[in-house]
Amino acid sequence: MSNITISGYTIHLAIVFTAISTIIYFINFLKNKNFIFARNFYYFSLFSISLSFLFLGYHFLTRDFRLSYVASYSSSDLSTLYTISAIWAGQEGSFLLWAFLSLLLGIFLIKYLKEEENLGMLIYNLQILGLLYLLLRQSPFVLLENVPIDGKGLNPLLLNPWMAIHPPFMFLGYAAFGIPFTFALLLALKKSFKDFYSKTYKWVIFSWVSMGAGIILGGFWAYETLGWGGYWGWDPVENASLIPWLLMTALIHGMVLQRKYNTFYKSNFLLATFSFIFVLYGTFLTRSGVLQDFSVHSFVDLGITGVLLIFLLFFLILSLVIFFLALKNFPKSEPIDSFASKKSMIIYGILLLIFSAFFVTLGTSSPIITKIFTEPSKVSNNFYINTHLPIAILLLLFLGLYPLIKNFKYNNLILAIFSGIILTIISFIFGVKNPLHLIIVFLSFFSILIQYLNHKLKNVFFLHSGAILFILGSLYSTGYDKQEKFKLIKSEIQKYNQYELKFADFVFPQEGKSYGEIEIRNNNKIYISKPKLWFNEKTNQIVANPDIKKRFFDDIYLSIEQYNPEKIEDISFKKNESKNVYGYNILFKGFQISGMHSTGGSFEVNALFDIEKDEEKKELILTFSLGQNKREENLDNNIYLSIERIDATTGTVLLNLRKIDEKPYIIISFMQIPLINLVWLSSILILLFGTVLLFKKH
Repeated sequence: MSNITISGYTIHLAIVFTAISTIIYFINFLKNKNFIFARNFYYFSLFSISLSFLFLGYHFLTRDFRLSYVASYSSSDLSTLYTISAIWAGQEGSFLLWAFLSLLLGIFLIKYLKEEENLGMLIYNLQILGLLYLLLRQSPFVLLENVPIDGKGLNPLLLNPWMAIHPPFMFLGYAAFGIPFTFALLLALKKSFKDFYSKTYKWVIFSWVSMGAGIILGGFWAYETLGWGGYWGWDPVENASLIPWLLMTALIHGMVLQRKYNTFYKSNFLLATFSFIFVLYGTFLTRSGVLQDFSVHSFVDLGITGVLLIFLLFFLILSLVIFFLALKNFPKSEPIDSFASKKSMIIYGILLLIFSAFFVTLGTSSPIITKIFTEPSKVSNNFYINTHLPIAILLLLFLGLYPLIKNFKYNNLILAIFSGIILTIISFIFGVKNPLHLIIVFLSFFSILIQYLNHKLKNVFFLHSGAILFILGSLYSTGYDKQEKFKLIKSEIQKYNQYELKFADFVFPQEGKSYGEIEIRNNNKIYISKPKLWFNEKTNQIVANPDIKKRFFDDIYLSIEQYNPEKIEDISFKKNESKNVYGYNILFKGFQISGMHSTGGSFEVNALFDIEKDEEKKELILTFSLGQNKREENLDNNIYLSIERIDATTGTVLLNLRKIDEKPYIIISFMQIPLINLVWLSSILILLFGTVLLFKKH
C-alpha cells in the first residue's frame, strides 16, 4: 500500500507478528511444546499496534492534514481533548482502538490461561487477526493527493466531554467480550466444562461492566447533547451494543445456575459464544453500510462489507462446529425440581433476557429482513416498547417472587403488597393511567421492598434494586414527560402551567457558542436558561444543544428549534448620495460641522439626512458618539436608523437600518422529564456493584 505513511506500516508489522504468534501457538498445541516464543511475537504485535495508536495520535496533535483520516475528523481550532477523541471518531480509528484494547487485554489473558495458553491464545489470536485485517483494508494512515489547508473538523455533536470517554469504554467492552468467547471454545475442546465458572466469571463481569458503562455514557451524551429529551432512541448503533450486553447479563445468571445447581452447561456455552457473535453482527450491521439509510449513526460502505461478513460467519461456524463436536461430552444437567423454585425463577429471568435480545435483534434487522420480500423498512420505536412491556412485567414479578421462595415471611409479603398498592395509587393520582404501567409501578415497589427485606444490604440487593429502579425510571421519564413547543417573542411573557417564560435576548459572544437567554419564573423563583443554537462553519451546520435544569424529581429541558432575528442592514453613503431603502429615498447631505464636539471623553458627530416618501420630505439628524452605544431614531413604527461608523477621510457614513416586521422570536421545545434521575442513579448502582463483584471471592 504505497499511499500510506511510513507510520502506517506498524499495522502491517502487527498483523505479521500476530500471524507468526498464531502459527507457533498452533504448532505448540499440536506438539505440546513451550509457548514462550509464540508469546514473544504476541508482545511484538502489541508493541506494533501501540506504535500505530501513538503515531496516529501524533498525526492528529500535529494537525497532519496529509492523512485523509486526520483531515476528515479534525481541524486546527480543535482543543487538545477533542483532538484526542477525534482519533476514534471514524471507522478506521475505532477499529484501531478495538484492536489495541484487544491486544492489551491479551497480556492479562496470557497470565490467566497458564498451562492452557497455547490453545487459548490460538483462539484469541484469530479474533485479533480479523481486526487487524480490517485495519489493513481500511487504514487510518492513507495519504491525500491534495493536502487541504485545514481539516473538516469533528462533528459538532461530538464536541462533548462524554463522547471523549464513551467510545473507549464501549470498545473495551467489545474487546473484553472476546475473552469469555475464547474460554467457552477452549474449555469445550478441553472437555473441562466444570472449570467454566472459575476461569471465566470475572472476565464475564469485567466485559459486562465495561460495555454497560459505554452504553450508559452514550445515553447520557445523547440526553445532554441532541436536544430531543431522550437518552435511548432504539437506533441500530445503540441496539448493536445492547444485544450482546443482554446476552451477557443472561450468562451471568446462567453461571450462577452452573455454580449452585450444577446445570446450564450447554446454555452457558451458547450464551458466551453468541454474546461475542452478536458483537460481530452489530459491527456488520452498523459499519458495512447495509443500514446507512436507517440509522443516524451508521457508517457508509467503505468496501469492508464482505470482510465483516466473512469475519462474522467464520466465528459463528467455528462456535457451532465446536458445540456439536462437544455436545455429547457436556455434563448432564440436573432436572428442574419445581416450576416455583429459585432455580426455575433464575431460568425464567434468563429466558426473558434472551427474548429481549431477540426482539431487539429482530427490530434492528428489519430493513434486511423486509428487503427480502419488499421495500426495506424499519420498525417504529413502538415495536420495542410493546414487546418489552410484558417482558418488564414478568421480570419484575420474578424479581419479587425469587426472594420469597424458601424464605417466605407472611408479614414481609403483606408489607410489600400494601406499600406497592399505596405507591401505585399515588402514581395514579399523579397521572399514570395505563393499566400495564400501573402493574409495572406496583411490581417495582413490591419487588424492591421484598428484595430489601430478604437480602438486606447484600450485593445482590443493590444489583437487582438497580435493575428495578431503572425500569421504573425509564417508564416515568419516557412515558410521562410533558413536552410543548412555544413561540417566544422577545420581552413578552408566555405562560405554561405554573411557569412564566420570557425570551430576554439572543447572545452572540465573542468566544463560544451563541445562545438564547430565557427567563423562567416558577413560584417567584427565577432562573435563566441558556440553550445553545449555533452555526458550525466547518461542517456548515446549525447545531442546537439543550439547557437542562436538574431538579430532584424532574428535569426542565429546553432546546431552541428556530431563531428569527430582526432584519438589520448596513448601507454606506457618500456625501450627496441617495439610495432607496424600504420605499424611502434617503439622501446623505453631509456632516454638521457645528455638531462636532467632545463630551466627557467621547467624540460626537451629527450627520444630516433628507428622508422622502410619498412626496413627503423631512430632515433627520443622526448623532454618532465614539465609544458610546448607538443612538437610534425611529423613522416610522417599524424602521429604526442609527450610525454604525463614519470615515472622515472619505466623508462616508455607514447607516444601520433595523426593520421590525415582527419582534425577534425563538421557537423552543420545553420539556418536563419526571424521575430521570432514577435512570442515572440506578445505572450507577448497577455498574458500581457490578464492579464490586470483580473483587469478591467466589
